[in-house]
Amino acid sequence: WEQIHDDEKDQSMSDVFLTIADMRPLYCVSGLRKGFVERGLDFERFINEGMWASELYGHGADAIIDRAIAFKQDKANG
Repeated sequence: WEQIHDDEKDQSMSDVFLTIADMRPLYCVSGLRKGFVERGLDFERFINEGMWASELYGHGADAIIDRAIAFKQDKANG
């Protein structure tokens, strides 16, 4: 996500932006798609744009989001 969007400016500094690249090493795409659909989340938007963790929390998959955030942070820290 190369552009800065207005909603990005409103996110707290502790919110993490996740993309399919953050999830792919941990979960298969078909499983993610199924989980998004079952939870009423926009998988196509996630694939194309990514989403803030705060948008994904509260839909019954918080442990999955926590794992993806930890993976992303570990990767960033080397």
